[in-house]
Amino acid sequence: MAVSIRLFQADDISFLTQMLYDALYVPEGEPAFSPDIIHLPEIRKYVDAFGEKAGDLCLIAEVEGSPVGAAWCRLMHGYGYVDNETPELSLAVSQEWRGNGIGTRLVLGLCDRLTQKGFSQVSISCDDRNPAMRLYRRLGFQFVTPMEGHSKTMVKELVHS
Repeated sequence: MAVSIRLFQADDISFLTQMLYDALYVPEGEPAFSPDIIHLPEIRKYVDAFGEKAGDLCLIAEVEGSPVGAAWCRLMHGYGYVDNETPELSLAVSQEWRGNGIGTRLVLGLCDRLTQKGFSQVSISCDDRNPAMRLYRRLGFQFVTPMEGHSKTMVKELVHS
């Protein structure tokens, strides 16, 4: 399986919107969110007019030319907000492609690009029951806020050479 990683293009917005839905963690045994949840303002802002705002950055993973995952970030007051200079990361990999290292490649690639752009850190909000929490911890994300329910905000310091 050859996975390629590329930058977001304007015609990727529908895929990114699907990835936004896939990024919403649903604990095992609980009902899935209604697809309409992505239209709520507090959710939609993660992709609205993506690519048009300063700090917007997205990488798309593809297998044989078909998109299978995305990591994206933007400067905003989202669930993982830390400050006005820290972009918030979102990540999703299609269910059938999880566990193949695609998420790791996307996050590391996005962090490299953020470092090149001069950012000093990136944040994420993650449910502590989400298996992706292991990925973020392994990649150096650290907790920065007390837990609110199951949601934790984490930050990864970006290394400048």
